[in-house]
Amino acid sequence: MSFTIRPARPDDEAAFYEICLRTGDAGQDATDQFADPRALADIYVGPYLRLQPELAFALEDEHGVCGYVLGALDSVDFYRRLEAEWWPALRARHPAPAGDRAGWSRDERCYHAFHHPSTFVPPEVARYPAHLHIDLLPRAQGQGLGRRLLETLFLALRARGAPGVHLEVGLTNTRAVAFYGRVGFRELARHGDVLCLGLGLAAIDRFHTAVTTQLEDVLRTQRPAIETAGRWVADALAQGGTLWTAGTGHSHLLALEPFYRAGGLAKVAPLLDEALMLHESASASSALEREPGRAAAIAGRYPLRSGDVLLVVSSSGRNAVPIELALLARERGLRTIGLVSRRHAEAAPARHPAGRLGDVVDLALDTCGVVGDAAVTLPGLAQAVGPTSTITGAFVVNAIAVHAAEALLARGITPEVYASANAPGGEAHNAALLARHRGALPHL
Repeated sequence: MSFTIRPARPDDEAAFYEICLRTGDAGQDATDQFADPRALADIYVGPYLRLQPELAFALEDEHGVCGYVLGALDSVDFYRRLEAEWWPALRARHPAPAGDRAGWSRDERCYHAFHHPSTFVPPEVARYPAHLHIDLLPRAQGQGLGRRLLETLFLALRARGAPGVHLEVGLTNTRAVAFYGRVGFRELARHGDVLCLGLGLAAIDRFHTAVTTQLEDVLRTQRPAIETAGRWVADALAQGGTLWTAGTGHSHLLALEPFYRAGGLAKVAPLLDEALMLHESASASSALEREPGRAAAIAGRYPLRSGDVLLVVSSSGRNAVPIELALLARERGLRTIGLVSRRHAEAAPARHPAGRLGDVVDLALDTCGVVGDAAVTLPGLAQAVGPTSTITGAFVVNAIAVHAAEALLARGITPEVYASANAPGGEAHNAALLARHRGALPHL
C-alpha cells in the first residue's frame, strides 16, 4: 500500500472531520458517542483549516485521506483569533449546556468547550509556541507514517521560525503518550488529566531528540542482547580470558572506548591497525577497510584465544576487515559480537561474500541509527548532519561492561576495574592492574 503526504486542500474538510470522529475516543472510533458528528472536529479540526491552512497536511492512500496533521504557529495568537473569528458562530448555534455536567452527552461537552475553550499554554511557551493535532485511521497506523506526518509539519514550522512545538494528550491514551515519547516529545506540564508535551525544533534540540530517542530504542529493543553480551564477557573474564575490540575508521573510537578507561574493565584490549584509523590518511582508511585479507595480518599480531570474546564495531557492517576479523575469531573459538546500525547496514549490499557483519557474528547488536548515521536534516542543506552512532555505540559498549561487572559480582567474583588516576588512590590501584596485565595485553 502506497501513502502520500501533501498539503491539505479545502475539499479535505469532510475527510478530516470524519477521521477526527473515528479516532475521537482516545484513538478509537467515537462515532456512536455523538449525535452531532461535527461537534468534536469543530474544536480540533475546523479552526486549523480555517485559520492556519498552510500548516495542515493530509495523508492519503488509494482509498482516500486516512490521516492528517494540523498546526498553529503561535498558540497565544491562535487562541486570540479563535475568540474573534471561530467561536462566535458556534456559540450562536449551540447554547452552553446547563445542569449537572456528569450527565452531559459528548455533544454537550463539546458545546461547553465552544463557550469555555481550553487556552492552556505551557510555562515554556516562548520555547514551544506552536502546537499541533494529529490523527490517523487504523489502516495507516504502525507504519511510521505518524512520524513522517510530524516531520512534514516540523519542516513547515521551522521554515516559519517556530523554535518549538507542544501538544496535549490525555493521560489515559497510553498508546499516544508512548508514540510521542518515541518521537522525542518531553513532558512540560500537566493540567487535570491532560499531559502537555513539548519538542524543540532548533537543530540542537532535534539532534538531542534524535540521540535520546535512539538511546531509548536501544534500551527497549537491544537490552536482552546487551545482557547476553555482558554474560559472555563475564564468562571470559571469570576464566582468565579477555574482551577484544575492533573497529575501522570512526568505529575504532568505540574499540578504544572501553580500553584502559576509568570505570572500565581491566582485561580489555583493542585490535589496532593505524592505517585503518584516521590520523594517517582518512580517505585511505576507507579504501583499506574494504581490502580482503588484511584482517588476517591484524589478528595475527594478537594472542586471541578460545574462550575470549571479540566485539567488532562497524556501523555499515559491509566492509571486509570487520567481517573477516569476526570470521577469524570464530575459527579460533572466540565468541563474537557485532555492533552495527541495522537500518544503515540493510540499506546497501554487502561487500563481502559471507554477507554483512551481523550475519557472521554469534550476536548482533543494533545502535538503532538512521541510514547514513546523520540524524538532522536542515532546509537548504542536501546532506544530513549530526551523526549518532558514536554516542549510542559508546552506550552499548559500556552497558556490556556494566552488565559484565554485575554478573561477575553475582558469581562472587570481584571484577578488575580501572579507577581514575586523578582521584585519590587511583594511581596506585591502576599500577597494580598494569603490573598484572602488561605482559598479556598489548598496548598497555
